Amino acid sequence: MLNMQVAPVGELSWNPRAPEQGVLWGSWIELGDKFFQAITAFPVPVNMRVWQACKKSPLALDLYAWATWRVFKLETSAFIPWDGIMQQMCAAYKNPKEFARKAKAAFGKIRAAYPGLKLTYAKGGMVLHPSLTAIAPTPKRA
Repeated sequence: MLNMQVAPVGELSWNPRAPEQGVLWGSWIELGDKFFQAITAFPVPVNMRVWQACKKSPLALDLYAWATWRVFKLETSAFIPWDGIMQQMCAAYKNPKEFARKAKAAFGKIRAAYPGLKLTYAKGGMVLHPSLTAIAPTPKRA
């Protein structure tokens, strides 16, 4: 576990109640050094088309990022219990069954934009299967 600041400084100039309203200055954040090193050392490909398709569902965004990260290195199928996924999402759900219902709906949105994600539902959780990432790997340069 690393104790790191994600964004130690920044300025957000927008009104969440009126996101379409223009601002005089642009928003910015400065990523912490440890966080920047961590995300650039082991990048995971995220398809912005899938991200756009899920943008109205924070749970779908979180589950897409999580599933992409998991299948990126997955070699064999893995059973993941709903309460385990729920804890990883830091969701405000208290009941794994309620979380499972909402997660299945979110995975429906994700799979519509990322049909290559292979998963099945099982009693008490889901099984992630090795899948192609939503972005084709780039060939290594010589």
